[in-house]
Amino acid sequence: MSGVRELVAELEAKGAIKRLRPQLSFWPRLFVFHQLFTVAYQVWSLARIVQFISSERNFDETFRKVALPFDVLRFMLYSAFLIAIVTGLVLVFRRSRNAPRYWVVVLALVMPWRALEWLSFRLERSALERAGFAFRAEPELRVWAYMLASAMIIAWWGYWMRSTSVERLFGTRGFGGKSDSPVSA
Repeated sequence: MSGVRELVAELEAKGAIKRLRPQLSFWPRLFVFHQLFTVAYQVWSLARIVQFISSERNFDETFRKVALPFDVLRFMLYSAFLIAIVTGLVLVFRRSRNAPRYWVVVLALVMPWRALEWLSFRLERSALERAGFAFRAEPELRVWAYMLASAMIIAWWGYWMRSTSVERLFGTRGFGGKSDSPVSA
């Protein structure tokens, strides 16, 4: 069997044959679009944090001392998340067999990451209020946004774990191969 692989590799190197890469169907395209949107949002969030950190030198000294550690923490969280998403997209575009496992792990880590992000906002706000700064009431929209994001993460996690289209595209699913009851793409 290795002789066939060597022959195919040799013919590909000469340009005599071209291996066709499986095309992304609707759901993988939607996932990639969603992740590209997430990348744009993360870049925008990082830019906002950098802008805020640079403008903090104009704020009250107490505010600066309380807010800066939280802003640096969020900057590191957003940067790590951005790197994780871009890495995953590269794996998808290369049709890597590791892409399904990678996305299952990343999506599983997004839930605690989002919780840590939310907690950093709450702790920062609480610390600033203890330091004497007043804030408007927290909008209920943020809670619903986190709930919607969590539902989407769970849905995409299930897709990468169980979808037959993932198996067709990458040769494997999340952390399993063939399933007794595959979910259709």
